[in-house]
Amino acid sequence: MLLDSTRPSEEGNYSCAVRGYEARRSPVVCAPRKQCWGVTYSSDSICALMGSSVDISCTYKYPRDHRISTTLWSNKRKSSRLPVDLSFDEDYQNHTEYVGNKENSCTLRLKDMRESQSGEYAFRFTTQQGDTYSGSPRVNISVTALQVVVTPAVITEGERVILTCSTSCTLSDKPTFIWYKNSVIYKHANTSGKNLYFNPVRGHDSSNYSCAVKGHKSLSSTAVFLNVRYLPKSVSASLSPFGEIVEGSSVTLTCSSDANPPVHNYTWHFSTTTLSMVKGTGESLSFNVTPVYSGLYHCEARNEIGSQNSNQVSVFFEVEHAVALTVKAGIILFMILAMLALGIVCARTWKAKSTAGAQVDNTQSDLSAVYSSISARPTTSGLTQRAESHDQGDVQYASVHFRCAYRQEGQKPEASATGPEEDCIVYSNVRNLSQL
Repeated sequence: MLLDSTRPSEEGNYSCAVRGYEARRSPVVCAPRKQCWGVTYSSDSICALMGSSVDISCTYKYPRDHRISTTLWSNKRKSSRLPVDLSFDEDYQNHTEYVGNKENSCTLRLKDMRESQSGEYAFRFTTQQGDTYSGSPRVNISVTALQVVVTPAVITEGERVILTCSTSCTLSDKPTFIWYKNSVIYKHANTSGKNLYFNPVRGHDSSNYSCAVKGHKSLSSTAVFLNVRYLPKSVSASLSPFGEIVEGSSVTLTCSSDANPPVHNYTWHFSTTTLSMVKGTGESLSFNVTPVYSGLYHCEARNEIGSQNSNQVSVFFEVEHAVALTVKAGIILFMILAMLALGIVCARTWKAKSTAGAQVDNTQSDLSAVYSSISARPTTSGLTQRAESHDQGDVQYASVHFRCAYRQEGQKPEASATGPEEDCIVYSNVRNLSQL
C-alpha cells in the first residue's frame, strides 16, 4: 500500500489483517505528520508460575496536545462489557501494583499469582480532552503450578525412569529446575532441562521427589513417591530356640525378606543326601524334633515380581544323645569315687606313719629314763668296778659295761671311746664274789 504524504486526507493510523482473520489485526502504524494513539506490550503471552510475581511491560502514546486523565488495567475474563479497574477488584486486592506513570509507561506488576488470575489483560487510558484508547490485542496470561510426572507409571527395578517437572504452559523466563529427594536438594541427580533420569532405577531410589524453579525454591511442586518394585531381597532363614537341640522338643524356622510388593507366599524346602521335598508353607514352620526331620532347610520367598531363596539351615538330631549323656555322667561319677578312694588310702597311710612315730618316741623316752638312773662313765680298758662290804656275808658283784656309739640317721651303730649323753648299750654281768 502506497501513501501520498502530500495529501492530508491520507494522514492517519493504519493497520493490516488477513482476509477472514480481520479480528487479528497488526499493530497500528501512524502515517507521516500525524501523532498516533497506541499501546504496546512487550509480550502478547505470559506463562507465570503460581505464587510468583510477573510484570506486564507496557508503553503507550497519544497526541502531544493531550494530557492523561485516568489509566486502568482490566481482565477480560473478569469483565463483561465495560472494563473493570483491577485496583477495585476484591480478588486483586494486594495482588497488583501499577509501576508505570502518566506519561508513557503502563507496566503492571501482578503479585502472588493464582490460577484464578489467568486471562486476557488490557491497558486503557483517557485524556483530559475526553479521548479514550485501549491497547489491542490483549496480553494473555496463564498461571501454572509445578507437577512431577513419572514415566512409566508402573516401575520395576532395572528399568529406565524419567521424572518430569511439568507445567501447563511454557514458563516465560527460561527457568532452571532443581530437584528434591525427601525434601532435601538432590545433588547427585542426573538431570537435563526439566527432566530427572534414573537409568537403571534401583530399589533404594524409592523416595519422595519434588521439583522447583531456581529462585523460587519455596514454590516447589507437590512431592510424588517413586514406587520401585523389586523381587525379594535379603531372604534369610533362622532357627529358634538357639543352641543345643534336644530330641522331642519343639523348634521353629522363620523366614524374613525385603520385597516390594510384599511377599505373598513362603515355601519351605527340605533336603537330605537322598531326597528333596516341600515341607510346608508360611512365614514360619514349627515341628517337634525327631530323626525324620534331620536335614537341611531353606525358604523360598515369592512376590509379583519373582522369587528368591534363603540360606540353608542345618537341623540334625543325634539319636544316641541320651546314651552319650549317661556315659558322660558315669565317667564323671567314676572319677569322683576314685578320687575319694585315693584320699581315704592316703589318710590311712598318714595315720599309720603317725602312730609308728609315736611308739618310737615312747621307747626312746623309756630308754632315757633307764639311762638317767645309771651314772654312765665310759671306760677305755674294760675295767671292772668292784664294791666291797665287810658288813655283809656273801656279796654279789655286778659288772656293768657301757658301750656307747654315735649314730647318724640311716647308719649302723659304731663303737666310740667317748661321748657325752650318746646312745649307749648296757651290758651286765653279775658275778658271785664267793666264787672268786
